[in-house]
Amino acid sequence: MSDYNLTADGYGMTSALNARTAADAIRQREFDLALLDINLPDGNGFEMCKLIKPQHPDTIVIFLTANDQESDQIRGYEAGAVDYITKPFVIGALQRKIKAMFTMLKHHRPAKDIYDDGRLFLDFPEQTASLNGKPLTLSPMEYKMLNLFRKNPRQVLTRGQLLEKL
Repeated sequence: MSDYNLTADGYGMTSALNARTAADAIRQREFDLALLDINLPDGNGFEMCKLIKPQHPDTIVIFLTANDQESDQIRGYEAGAVDYITKPFVIGALQRKIKAMFTMLKHHRPAKDIYDDGRLFLDFPEQTASLNGKPLTLSPMEYKMLNLFRKNPRQVLTRGQLLEKL
């Protein structure tokens, strides 16, 4: 039911009915939002959340589950979720909550063209870089190449494509 409503709201959806399928999907692409249940046939949502967050720290994780124990809720937040919703839930409220989270995320994204994963920091307009807080010296061409790779994640770029775009 939530798949249909979220698709109708214009969100692209990828459904996974078990942890293995979800893990495969996460390895293949990055998601803006993950709705997780705790009770999966071959695993649990807590472990899935712990898999998502290190690889994709900007992915919003919301638990949608029948588990209403306080200890599970705390565990969900500790795993990296931004919300924990127990079933039954009101679909309209979920839709508005997701919309609000994306609006907040849009306002908190840096206006500058930067990359920062906590270890590597690249400011493309200023052409400054650091690794673990230590400054790096890069040429203008290296900044262009890194920016191109950043904008084409998980894609193999041929020599011809690199020459064309640089």
